[in-house]
Amino acid sequence: MKRITLDTVSSTNSFLATQAAAEGGAMTVVTAEEQTAGRGQGTNTWESARGQNLLFSIMVHPRRVAAADIWVLSEAIAVSIAEVVARCIDAEGDECRGGAGATVTVKWPNDIYVGDAKIAGILIETRMSSQHVERAIIGCGVDVNQTEFSFSSPEPTSLALLTGRRWERQTVLEKILAAFRRRYESIEGTTASNSTDTSAATQRIHEEYMSLLYRREGCYGWEDKDGAFSARIADVTRQGQLILEDTSGRRRAYYFKEVSYERRQP
Repeated sequence: MKRITLDTVSSTNSFLATQAAAEGGAMTVVTAEEQTAGRGQGTNTWESARGQNLLFSIMVHPRRVAAADIWVLSEAIAVSIAEVVARCIDAEGDECRGGAGATVTVKWPNDIYVGDAKIAGILIETRMSSQHVERAIIGCGVDVNQTEFSFSSPEPTSLALLTGRRWERQTVLEKILAAFRRRYESIEGTTASNSTDTSAATQRIHEEYMSLLYRREGCYGWEDKDGAFSARIADVTRQGQLILEDTSGRRRAYYFKEVSYERRQP
């Protein structure tokens, strides 16, 4: 794994897009103390106080991820971050300030939530070659030690706010990278236990993702271009399309920004 450490950068994703692949196509990770133009999904931006949180991007050059299966990379990083956040919170036991609402989930498509508050965001940018993924740059922002935010929607949180103490950011980063690398290598078929069949690994990661989905169980309020409705999450496809089943039994399919959550259950 090639590592690059920066002080200030416009965007870790933009920086990595200018970098050549590491020797042998190995994973490249860039971290920064500050981003001057951090980006989120679509036109969203990412706020992070200097030196308080984790701002990093991972560049990979998959050999065995077809264009049709690109969503598995998003699932892999989302469940890896969720896993580490949950472990950090669980380690604090009764001291965790999230209380009963401290369940860690993945809010479709790939934001990490604790209760109803956002703790991490992910932005993936890909380059395709023929029918396969040639390169993927996975940008991540994880709120670790920041305790004051200038925005309130979505409601932000951090490990420090949840646990009442500061965290060693490098330790949290190493845990996230290890969790993601384990899943990525299983997809690529380079682990000792999974040297050939990657379809089973892809399916396991998808099942992890589905089990962690925010508001996975029950009907909730949603809104699309035609108005508000109530529905349950039925599935997420291999291309990241959200499948909702409304109260009349009709299934509706959406890509990012085509549907939004209502804040509260109707």
